[in-house]
Amino acid sequence: MSTESVAASALDPTANSKDLLIAEVIAQTDSSAAVAAVIDVGLLDEETLPRYQESRYYPVRIGDVLDDRYEVLGKLGYSATSTTWLCHDDEDEDYKTVKVCIHESGITLREQEAYDHMAGMSTRNPGLFHLRQVKDDFDLTGPTGHEHHCFVFEPAACNIAQLTERIDGECNLGLVKWIVRSTLRALDFLHSDAHIIHTDVKPDNIMLSLEDQDVLEEYVATLSSDPPRQKTTESGRVIYESRELKDLGQSRWRLPILTDLGEARIVTDDGEMGLQRPAVVSPPAMRAPESILGCMFFMLVNGDLLFHNKTGEKAWSGCWHLAQMVALIGRPSPDFLERSEKQTVNCDGSCAWQDAAGKGLPDMSFEALLNKLGGEECVRALDFVRCIFKWKPEEWSSVKALIAHPFLRTEDEQAESEKRESLVAQAGEVAEDSDEVVREHDKEKMGAVAEKEQEKGAGAKTLTESDFLANGHHSEMAECGETTNSDKAVEADLAALKM
Repeated sequence: MSTESVAASALDPTANSKDLLIAEVIAQTDSSAAVAAVIDVGLLDEETLPRYQESRYYPVRIGDVLDDRYEVLGKLGYSATSTTWLCHDDEDEDYKTVKVCIHESGITLREQEAYDHMAGMSTRNPGLFHLRQVKDDFDLTGPTGHEHHCFVFEPAACNIAQLTERIDGECNLGLVKWIVRSTLRALDFLHSDAHIIHTDVKPDNIMLSLEDQDVLEEYVATLSSDPPRQKTTESGRVIYESRELKDLGQSRWRLPILTDLGEARIVTDDGEMGLQRPAVVSPPAMRAPESILGCMFFMLVNGDLLFHNKTGEKAWSGCWHLAQMVALIGRPSPDFLERSEKQTVNCDGSCAWQDAAGKGLPDMSFEALLNKLGGEECVRALDFVRCIFKWKPEEWSSVKALIAHPFLRTEDEQAESEKRESLVAQAGEVAEDSDEVVREHDKEKMGAVAEKEQEKGAGAKTLTESDFLANGHHSEMAECGETTNSDKAVEADLAALKM
């Protein structure tokens, strides 16, 4: 929007409050006061990243209209591969998030490959709604002539890393279960239906979606009253300071959603990777085979990483990492070690994890790490993590099995399980009788509509969001503290966010 357009909006008697607010944001961002306030700002946002190259980033400016539709209002975030912006969608008359990727010199982005692969896919897997959905995509031609691919999403509140930082690390257990279970559902859809491996599951890539866009109106208002810092580089490029939602949007949380398919790998029908298979994926402290999700679980419960680097080491010590794993899950079997040609790389034979007597192993255990939970909750949590942390991939529990684990059950599901067990017990030990009792109970619970849907067969039609919420997932969210600030499961966390 040009300066003339801003002025015209301000004078237009038919302009609504949103139009006037957007015009004010752009006017304030371009004001001399906003620019003058950041003369000595130093490095800002993406400039602080290692190996940052200005020419690889598209020079987005507040007030730009991208793809003749998305009017840029403010910067939400940045990374080594993109910048993210809150935009007003002039076609749908709402807000959207636009992720503008760095150029890859003509190489197709993995994220683009993954979304193209899923386009038009039919599924009845509810995990679809725990994965961030792309609403639109387009290309922008940058000053260097390279194409920058852009993805359009519904705006989200915050990521889990921001959440844990705000509440000083440890999350309430109800919130932890909600996040982990939702992430598992997203992974189940990716693995079972889309045949995609995410490879980069971490708190930064799990966000909380928004129930509605009211909180965004408040956010845009702050952009007007308190414009973000900005700087102009020697080349004339404007770099803006990113700003997160006030209170992380906690009053409007809806669902945890898995985001960022930038490192995703597609698995072909023959089991091979459709894209180039990497030698190493994921951050070192959350790297397979110690299971990314299990590491994240401990990070949420204890507010700290499960694995740490050896004191005094600058580069990540693989040997010390293995020593910590041995302390937790025991020594790997010889036949497992024989599978890898590189298992002794950088090891001289005296490493703690290879010492048969266990000399030098760190003093750590799952029991000590989860002792704070206490009682049956601790017992179930221990069994849950032991289903995840195993040396041999063929022994890992499937995502579906983890979703159904008693530790992650909601109160309603636990009550339902106990009712089923009671019905079986009442029916006696005759298999035919007990099966019939359970079938009658399930038939009554499903109701006529659900029973008819089941007869159509899985995959008969794509599951809609209305179906998803109607099948009890919204009540589960409420139980885990998503829809109400007064819910006891996350009362402490939400109180901390308001501080």
